[in-house]
Amino acid sequence: MSYARREALGALRHIGDGRRRGAVGVRPSASCGCLERTEAQAALGALSARELEVLALAGDGLSNQEIAKVLTISRETAKDHLHSIYGKLGVRSRIQAAKIAWQAGLSR
Repeated sequence: MSYARREALGALRHIGDGRRRGAVGVRPSASCGCLERTEAQAALGALSARELEVLALAGDGLSNQEIAKVLTISRETAKDHLHSIYGKLGVRSRIQAAKIAWQAGLSR
């Protein structure tokens, strides 16, 4: 692995865990509006088992069509699940929902 790549990955890890160069002890929730893991996990408590499956796949970057194929449902059903998830989580976008899934440890 090149030096530049190692440096970039290191910087991303610092940002991902809430630390920035020069900022000591900044919590993720304070620095970026992120939820703590327990808060994110609690938010997922309102979701059905199927919605959790859909959210995990969306959080892993799958499209509606890919989610539908994995779960053997229609693309429209996958889309409907996502809209239900957005409402239950109080978010407006796939990115915001995926961020909560990531913070809760639901997706990679």
